[in-house]
Amino acid sequence: MNQNDGEGCPGAETCRETRGKPLNRYSSRPETEVCAGCVFLPTKPEAIDEEIVRFVSIALELSEVERSGGKFAYPDALSALEWACLIGLTRGKDGAESLKRERERKEERLKKRKEQLGK
Repeated sequence: MNQNDGEGCPGAETCRETRGKPLNRYSSRPETEVCAGCVFLPTKPEAIDEEIVRFVSIALELSEVERSGGKFAYPDALSALEWACLIGLTRGKDGAESLKRERERKEERLKKRKEQLGK
């Protein structure tokens, strides 16, 4: 997702129903053909390996416990797999937040340039 400025595939159903999205624009073509040419294909929810879905699920469940005030004593409270899932989720969230801040800085710089040109 980092290669696409933090954006990803919304999923086939949403893509098909949303005006301007590839599956909506090219509705007469097969989904596999349209999706094959899309830069978001690697992030398509339907394309995510089941094993990864399991890891994401573990990470989200542990994150929910943390948000509810739960604490995990390192290293014995969780298995190595659970720690890896939780750390991966944390890093992913940090990366997404970093991309968001960078996008906001770019937008602010662009806004300032437009204001300067308008004077």
